[in-house]
Amino acid sequence: MGVKNEIVKIAKELIKRKSVNPPGNEQLVASFIEKFLRRTEIEYEIINVKGRPNIIAEAGKERDTIILHGHMDVVPGPEELFVPQLKDGKLFGRGACDMKGAIAVFLQLMKKVKGKMRRKIVLVLVSDEERNGECGSKVISKIVNKRYRKRSLMIVGEPTDMKICVRAKGFIRVRCWKYGLSAHASQPWLGKNAIEIMCNAILQLKTAAIFRKRQDKLLGNPTINIGIVKGGRKINMVPDKCYIDVDIRILPGEEIKHILERLKLIFDKIEVLSLANPWKSTISGKKLSLLAHLLSCQISGFGATCDARFFRIPAIIFGPGKLSLAHSEREHIEVNELLDYYRKLYKLVTFHKPFK
Repeated sequence: MGVKNEIVKIAKELIKRKSVNPPGNEQLVASFIEKFLRRTEIEYEIINVKGRPNIIAEAGKERDTIILHGHMDVVPGPEELFVPQLKDGKLFGRGACDMKGAIAVFLQLMKKVKGKMRRKIVLVLVSDEERNGECGSKVISKIVNKRYRKRSLMIVGEPTDMKICVRAKGFIRVRCWKYGLSAHASQPWLGKNAIEIMCNAILQLKTAAIFRKRQDKLLGNPTINIGIVKGGRKINMVPDKCYIDVDIRILPGEEIKHILERLKLIFDKIEVLSLANPWKSTISGKKLSLLAHLLSCQISGFGATCDARFFRIPAIIFGPGKLSLAHSEREHIEVNELLDYYRKLYKLVTFHKPFK
């Protein structure tokens, strides 16, 4: 069986395993990967964090180290997305591009180069990326940072459309409240409609200069998405409170505390749900130019957030698939792109000079 067919076979097996987060069923995928590593005689260890598995595997000799990072969890989806379909040269299914396709490439690459390398290849596969990394990279990064910090390069295989990304946005997820005064719906002038008040606040939020004026040459502008709106208790009552859940994507260099202060001026109350700092690679200059040359790729930015932010190791985000397809019901990846990714990584890990 050729390399391309092997990669597709592995990817299908990974997609079948419904490692949905929440609640976090990564063990379904970890068990398959553990059997694969054992069968191919690759050394590995399982690190459980609150019952959630994380895998670190090694192959090759230590001169310098290339770390391949991926996450085993996926977002929810309809049942049919967990039945992988190969159609017109595309592999369809939940996680095809985010990021079980890349993991399939990593596993096939480890199998291929095992015992032939002058450098060490380390595979780091984590849980809980889709829910802020509490049971994954937030903990595993401490081990990896200590163990492999010297002479290392990390590749995070998120879907970047085969571009090398050296920056990523962070996020603030916050619940914002506006309050009014309840009254009978037949006499609304006696109350203050919190939903109407919230509409005005949303306009203020969307036009706030703090979000409009900032720009990054690789990432573009910050973004704001209002994902949930809830207000009122009955149709015949003037609502006395309303909240929105907001996802704000922020750029490297932006201060989270300044954004929160601005939100406090617009809303009556804010509640921070979760935070993720933006990320900027420490790789630049000649080393970045060498990577771009070896991989024959453009330099870009990653518009979402990923686990690179937890690690103190020089890193790039580089993977197959389009971010616009991730988390969607049309999620898929080009099979030829998986093969191209394999070839580019093979070229990188077998490069004769160390990455200093």
